[in-house]
Amino acid sequence: MSTKMKEKRENKRAFFTLEDNITASVEPHKNGGPVQVIILSISAGGLSFVGARQKVSGIKEGDRFTLKGFEAPEPLGRIDSVEAEVKYILDHDVNIRVAFGCEFTKIPASFVRRIEEYVNFRYREMGLEDKNIQF
Repeated sequence: MSTKMKEKRENKRAFFTLEDNITASVEPHKNGGPVQVIILSISAGGLSFVGARQKVSGIKEGDRFTLKGFEAPEPLGRIDSVEAEVKYILDHDVNIRVAFGCEFTKIPASFVRRIEEYVNFRYREMGLEDKNIQF
């Protein structure tokens, strides 16, 4: 993404590292079977993930999918199934992984509340709850 792009995020995000190995299965609504990905961030509005280039090459901007088997650290825990749409793709030829930013399209209100609580929990852990900082 360009540094000139205006930030459009409405929700605070919690981040994970590749080493955290927070995985899930992405099941495209159109064609292709399930693909294992690693979750990089989550907010009440969406999430980002990376996948091996050769396995995610068929996923395009605008594609809708169901995310299944997402197991985050407590207090968020397991989210069984949510639907999302790919909003942007970061694909640099030199990387073995491709990153995707996605917006939730169908998610139960109870999951939204759990995600918001989890993100706030992570901010408190980092000592950022009183700061006007958004990532």
